[in-house]
Amino acid sequence: MTVRRVLNNGCVARLLAMVIVLGIALGVTALVEHLNAPKPVAPLLIGHAPATSTGHVDVSQEADDDGYAPAEDWPNACDFLTDQDIRSILPQLTGPIQRTPSDVQIDVFDVSGQTAGENIDVPDANCKITFHLPNSDNDSDYPSNGESEIDVGVDAVGDPATLQQNVQSDSDDSQSVEQGCAYRAGYTDYLCGHLQVGVSLSSLDVTDRSDEDTPVDRIQVGGKVTTFHSGDSAAESKFEDTYVTPELVKAMLAKLAQ
Repeated sequence: MTVRRVLNNGCVARLLAMVIVLGIALGVTALVEHLNAPKPVAPLLIGHAPATSTGHVDVSQEADDDGYAPAEDWPNACDFLTDQDIRSILPQLTGPIQRTPSDVQIDVFDVSGQTAGENIDVPDANCKITFHLPNSDNDSDYPSNGESEIDVGVDAVGDPATLQQNVQSDSDDSQSVEQGCAYRAGYTDYLCGHLQVGVSLSSLDVTDRSDEDTPVDRIQVGGKVTTFHSGDSAAESKFEDTYVTPELVKAMLAKLAQ
């Protein structure tokens, strides 16, 4: 009896040891999986344009007989938004900001509302601004992944009456005023006396992929976080145009003040 009890106790001890080892192994496995699991990222925080202008853009160039300033005197589109502007509006952005200027050929109208019969070739009238936000899907094998983009375009520089006619010929939509500049609902360009300039937010890549089955974009304005699921691109674009684009416009138009 005594020997048998000893043997049984030994079996129990070994069984308990195996259970403990198995439990530790399972616990370690669960811990490793937890540590390796993608962590939810912070929502994209939307800030504000700087309180004061971060630069000056001169659009006081004298117009030629056709009502437009010489193309070589038009401002560089990349001068309208500085790094400080963009980082103030997107405060989580710490990486590099790239600017790619490009020349454009612009169709113009004369003061009678007719086409002027010529195009203007303007150097650096467009600017593509690209960057990667901290929680973007930045895959080194696919450099375009996770790239956010802002586009700025100088549409016209010249006599205010000519530019006004240009806008009227392009559309009969009613105009509203933003910081002393006129704009048309549904458009992205602003008429500011001697200048017509536009800005568009092509994309903000802020996708949270911590849950591979349901990736989402989360954007915070003030203390409120709004979540956009896959397929909500139209709603998200409208949201960004409501809260982000106006801040870009404020930073741009502030540079026109003397």
